[in-house]
Amino acid sequence: MVLGVVVFAGCGFEPPAVRLVCSTANDCGSGTCVSGFCESVVDTGFIDVGSDAHADGDVDMSGDVDVPDCFIDNDNDGFFVGIGCAQEVLDCDDSKGSVFPGAAQQCNGLDNDCDGLVDSADCACINMESESCGNDTGACVAGMRTCADGEWGACEGAQGPSPEICDGLDNDCDGVIDQGCPCAPGESRNCGSDVGECAFGAQSCVEGSWGDCMGAIGPSNEVCDGFDNDCNGVPDNNAVGAGDACATGRPGRCSTGVQVCQNATLSCQAVNGPVAETCNNIDDNCNGSLDENVTRTCTSACGAGTQSCTAGAFDTCTATNPPVEICDGLDNDCDGDTDETFPEQTTTCETGLLGACGVGAFQCTLEGLRCVTTQAATAETCDGIDNDCDGLVDENTSGLVLSEQCGGTCPNRSVRVCTGGAWSACDHDEVEVCNQADSNCDGLVDNMNVCYRACPGGGVAAGTLNCQSGACALPPEICGDGLDNDCDGQVDQNCTASLNEMAYVAGGTFIMGSLSTDTYADVDEQPQHLVSLSPYYIDRFEVTRGEYTQCFLSGKCSALPLSCPFQNLASSNRPILCVSWEQADDYCDWKGGMLPTEAEWEKAARGPFSRTTIWPWGNQEDATKGVFNCTSSNGANCVQDVTSLAVGRSYYGVHHMAGNAAEWVDDYYDAGFYTALLVTNPRQAADQALGHVIRGGSYRQTAELGRTANRARLDFFNDPAEVGFRCVRTGP
Repeated sequence: MVLGVVVFAGCGFEPPAVRLVCSTANDCGSGTCVSGFCESVVDTGFIDVGSDAHADGDVDMSGDVDVPDCFIDNDNDGFFVGIGCAQEVLDCDDSKGSVFPGAAQQCNGLDNDCDGLVDSADCACINMESESCGNDTGACVAGMRTCADGEWGACEGAQGPSPEICDGLDNDCDGVIDQGCPCAPGESRNCGSDVGECAFGAQSCVEGSWGDCMGAIGPSNEVCDGFDNDCNGVPDNNAVGAGDACATGRPGRCSTGVQVCQNATLSCQAVNGPVAETCNNIDDNCNGSLDENVTRTCTSACGAGTQSCTAGAFDTCTATNPPVEICDGLDNDCDGDTDETFPEQTTTCETGLLGACGVGAFQCTLEGLRCVTTQAATAETCDGIDNDCDGLVDENTSGLVLSEQCGGTCPNRSVRVCTGGAWSACDHDEVEVCNQADSNCDGLVDNMNVCYRACPGGGVAAGTLNCQSGACALPPEICGDGLDNDCDGQVDQNCTASLNEMAYVAGGTFIMGSLSTDTYADVDEQPQHLVSLSPYYIDRFEVTRGEYTQCFLSGKCSALPLSCPFQNLASSNRPILCVSWEQADDYCDWKGGMLPTEAEWEKAARGPFSRTTIWPWGNQEDATKGVFNCTSSNGANCVQDVTSLAVGRSYYGVHHMAGNAAEWVDDYYDAGFYTALLVTNPRQAADQALGHVIRGGSYRQTAELGRTANRARLDFFNDPAEVGFRCVRTGP
């Protein structure tokens, strides 16, 4: 312990009491250490000698009582601590100079005026204090603010809310992301439609909004195809072309039609059906006649009579005695009965309905004479009658000609079709029946094949069947096949006379050549292989001498030797003979065609896949179905007219493809041509120094050389007088 002693000298004063210096209360015994000095001193009978910084500046000299004085002011604020300090000078905190009685109160967390209250002034905060401010929710960032003079300063560094936008953030800092936006980021949904031919696409959410619809298949113009192209849930409604005006081909008021979409096909149906004939110079009942059997009652000076209609006007009234009763609500014959009989009572009439329902009987009603049908619609049968009264004959519910599988099991199974009101033979190998079976034994089930559509007005059109859609796609009109191919009610319209004399051969596959095991097969006919051809027309008959003469007279064909048999007008319908290949080629060019290729000639003789007949008529050798075996002495007399021997016709109805005249074709002869296996429209255009191929065999040869696959060249024949030709044209 360090002791500090203060001594007053002079004037005979007694030494003052000793004041102890301290660092802790332990240094002061029972006293207290205040600001480095003990507040209690030893009682010596002397007064305390303290600092000269007393509040009143004097010294108590009584010496009787030890009275500690108030002298400690560590913070130099003029206020003191210690025993006996008066309230007016007592410092409540001697460590801070800003704290003493009567001091100005500050916003600093202290009781500056010693009134027992901290920051008693109206302080919002403590000076230099800082705190976070603003909002840190969502996209907002909190800032900081500092207290100055008891007030909070500005919030610095904060990032406040902004209007909400669709960007995947909480821009307005309300705890909700993208409220009010159409969608949320990463969300996706179907878009578009899957009705009909349409297909859904997909939309993704981009910045809170739905993006473009990707991958959707939208609606297209409705066409008559059995599908819902415009995706409104109804196939073929309001199809393009439906409702357009058209001509039905029927006479009178029935001639005006409108295109109607039925069974995925546009067809022309009459706007007006036949009605009872009236006097208007119009064919009201569509039978090709005008105003026939139209009469009316009249009155003349001779009494009641009738008038007949001629050219749209009634003629003079001719009275009868007695007048004939007619259906007019009057007693015309004056017998007391009204309309008891009428002239039409025993005649049939047209009801205006279709098919079997179109035939009716006249009845006299309160409304007048009416034609009432005598037969209701029934199920369609193969009888050549429109039994169900829908305008089509012998058709099934799809509008196709009635057909059915027949013949048991393969290879004898085939199809028969209803043609001309009767069932055909069980031999329609090219026809498919949609029954999930191989109906025609071609190795395929319900494949696309030939189909026949019943046409309005009674015609039949041949097309291509699609078992998946049920549609029978029709080709353009094919000349010479006797069918209404485009189902417009007309057969072979716009066809020239020359095309009508040609057979149509549909494009597609056939089997060409011979198997080594076939009867009479030659090496140059092998190997047997499949060949595919484009459609074409071929002459039904060999070119005649009369036809070639017309070409000669036109200056387009050269003359033939008069020594050739039958080169006279008396035999003009027999085949031309003695022609060179060049002369045959010139003639076909003059006719607008060409010589057939070997493949075209053989398919016309044999037929389509899967026929492999050895002769045009079949697999049985029969010399009576062709002109064969003529000797040199009688050969000139046994050549027949080109239209003869229909029993020997080929599958396509082509005459004399075996015997009569042998026939030039376009190809050069090449014994190994088949080994090249040219399978699409093959043609040997390279000259092998062996001349052109001759097909079909002649009148002097045996039936062996009349086979569909037999190939020959000119030096195989005894005489060029055996060779003629026929022409082909490109088909639709």
